[in-house]
Amino acid sequence: ETGTFGTSFMTSMKRGFLLIFLLSLYETLTDMISPTNSDEQILSELSEWNTGRTNKEATKDCHGLNGMRVLLEGVHLEGNLGDELETTPLLAELKRCGVVTVALLSNWISYPQHLDPRSIREHALIDEIVSITNPKHRWFLSKTDLPFDLTYDAVIIAPGPTVISCGGHGSCIPADIFFGGSILPRDDHDRLHDLSLVVVREPRSMHYLETLITNMTKSTESSVTRGRPSPPLSYYMMGDLANIFEPAWSAVNFWKAFYKERYPNIDTIVYVRKRMFNHTVQSVDNEICLGDYPPLQNNSAMIFVSTSPVEDGELWKDFQTGKMQIEGVQKNQFVMLETIEQMFALTQHVRNVYTDRYHPGVLAHRLGKNVQLLPLTGGEQIKLDGLQQFMEEFPNPRVIQDERIPNAFQKLRDTLRVLQQERDKTRKKTNRKQEKSQLVGS
Repeated sequence: ETGTFGTSFMTSMKRGFLLIFLLSLYETLTDMISPTNSDEQILSELSEWNTGRTNKEATKDCHGLNGMRVLLEGVHLEGNLGDELETTPLLAELKRCGVVTVALLSNWISYPQHLDPRSIREHALIDEIVSITNPKHRWFLSKTDLPFDLTYDAVIIAPGPTVISCGGHGSCIPADIFFGGSILPRDDHDRLHDLSLVVVREPRSMHYLETLITNMTKSTESSVTRGRPSPPLSYYMMGDLANIFEPAWSAVNFWKAFYKERYPNIDTIVYVRKRMFNHTVQSVDNEICLGDYPPLQNNSAMIFVSTSPVEDGELWKDFQTGKMQIEGVQKNQFVMLETIEQMFALTQHVRNVYTDRYHPGVLAHRLGKNVQLLPLTGGEQIKLDGLQQFMEEFPNPRVIQDERIPNAFQKLRDTLRVLQQERDKTRKKTNRKQEKSQLVGS
């Protein structure tokens, strides 16, 4: 009987363990088939994994910035490759530190603002993209033109040529930081009073900025007062962020092989904007003359290139289809670049670069090419003057990559930290006042 009981008991135990195992397996499979987490939660977890935010070593210099909410004003996402070169490193740095970014699209092209698929690399680094709502105020932004409030820890004017002015071609959104651009000459730069940090990309803008600061009055009448505390103004010249842009090198190598086969004898690239083309490019006795430079010796060894389809697309199409012609230049000598990787590859393939565009010059200098700057009418000539100074003062861009840009990012992080602390103090004071008024009212 004892043996029978023992056998029966052991059989029951095995059945019990088997039942528990089957129930556990059922629950696991059910969770896999019908997960309780929302798609948003899953994507958020994957994003945190992929961006490495859990790696404390990689973000230890970002202390206190995780979750900070920042508005980026005037972000260029129109598909211009130069804008991508200068904007992506800033977005990547903010993303690395866990800063929540809202990008207000630039009003440079038209209303509604242009969001080009070529700028998708930047989209992935931004948490939210917004645009103005009032087309009548395209050149004069104020709080009423925005589909959101201004409850941000900081407002950053995004990289690019900028007028630090309220009115005209400026913005009246209170800003804290201007990072990585050129300051265009204007009569009024009243927003300068409100900025805590100004980081410019070339010496010409730095000299201009120093003059503005020297002459700047402190009267509140001429200042766009933000109504919130901020650190005192500091400023710095770092060079352009294109100096640290990292392309997809596998694609760069692919395009290098492509251009080597397609253009085996090319040694010169010419970047000329649509609006400057007839002014800059002349064909005389079958020789191409660019501005005041001597005629190019071999027309077949050059190509005309654009990095901005949104500006130059129609003109380049006319040349490529033969609708427009230049004596001594073939249709296939007009190239419209679609990606940064193509830009890197083609620049590496040649020795000489003529340009009236800023960033092709920056990249060519970074890659050790012979750079010749072409004329550019209007206020933007300051960019090219600054680039010329930059190339003379910094013949080796490693100083920019290893010292100046890291220093500028450190200044950015420090300023954001102080701004957040000041905003937190202001919020606490406001909350206490509200609590007191509620108590009095009750």
